[in-house]
Amino acid sequence: MLLSALINVVLDYIFIYPLGMGIRGAAIATATAMIICAAYVLSHFFPAEQHRAVPSDSLPSVVGNHARHHGHRRRTFAMQLTAAR
Repeated sequence: MLLSALINVVLDYIFIYPLGMGIRGAAIATATAMIICAAYVLSHFFPAEQHRAVPSDSLPSVVGNHARHHGHRRRTFAMQLTAAR
């Protein structure tokens, strides 16, 4: 939000005074500042070097780890049931 406010102040000045756009310039500056800030925030969630959440070559190992993890849960639950008897 601070980044957006700072960009908005600079763009307000540029659009209102040197370009002489008045209120329309202030509106454009505000929208532009919000879009720049949103793009900056979203760039942290979607880094340029990562195009997929799970690379296709590692998909079988991820699925295998997931299955092993759930198998561990079943064994743990079975041991708890056995111990409770």
